[in-house]
Amino acid sequence: MKAQIVNDLLTKGLLEMGAKTVPEKNFCGTNSYDVITLYGVLTVTLHPPSQTRGKKATYSCFGRFEDFAKAKGHIPCNPYTGKYNWCVFAKDFTPDRFAASILGDIRGMLDIT
Repeated sequence: MKAQIVNDLLTKGLLEMGAKTVPEKNFCGTNSYDVITLYGVLTVTLHPPSQTRGKKATYSCFGRFEDFAKAKGHIPCNPYTGKYNWCVFAKDFTPDRFAASILGDIRGMLDIT
């Protein structure tokens, strides 16, 4: 399943970035991770690997900044909830590309000095 590939790639990448597993924040039956960013804690929850729409693949990953007041000036998250989600419905968008896109966004938020 392509969505499972996405989740496997994201899990590996998030753990390599130092993310911590936080099962208590899980809301959709998959893994959740806290990543410490320049803008505070970003909780990333992987989407259950079962969603498809016709012939187009559905890839989703949910994010939320704990301190959205701090994040909203720098990240295009919801200024009232801190939600920062990644979703795409595309036939030609591969699991590798989607996972790399999300991990690239998150890497850009890390304090790597």
